[in-house]
Amino acid sequence: MKKRVKIFLLAAVLLATPLAGAAFGHFTQQYSFDEIWVRTWSPLPAEPDRELCIVYPGPTWDDPDPPASRSQSYHAVMNLLRSRRYHKSLLPSSMEDGGTLIYLHEGCIPSTVAYWSGGKLWLADENEAWTAYIPSSPGKFREEMDTILKRYKY
Repeated sequence: MKKRVKIFLLAAVLLATPLAGAAFGHFTQQYSFDEIWVRTWSPLPAEPDRELCIVYPGPTWDDPDPPASRSQSYHAVMNLLRSRRYHKSLLPSSMEDGGTLIYLHEGCIPSTVAYWSGGKLWLADENEAWTAYIPSSPGKFREEMDTILKRYKY
């Protein structure tokens, strides 16, 4: 009887190890911003306190020759977002109210870039499901985001 239990436990461990490794790899994998960002206008499951509108710097139908100053907020925000690596949040959580909605205005149609709340950057996928990502150096990311928000209030 004891031999059967030992064999069963050994088999369970051998089967569970690859699954645990895959799950650990899924949550520790690092992504660049461009790998995880999808342009969408998904409804937020939280109520933002602030909105940060960044305007596409290139020509549009409405403004074929935009001023150079228009691109400053766009470049500041996109440079910050692209300067970090991200991994999925290990702990399941819901999106918190009181964060910052960052959206892109390109021509006539705005699209969601991200939602920053509680130390997490929330991004929607093509199915409009929101996922929480933790940026590398989250404290420095928060400081830089606060500086951008003070500088480019709308």
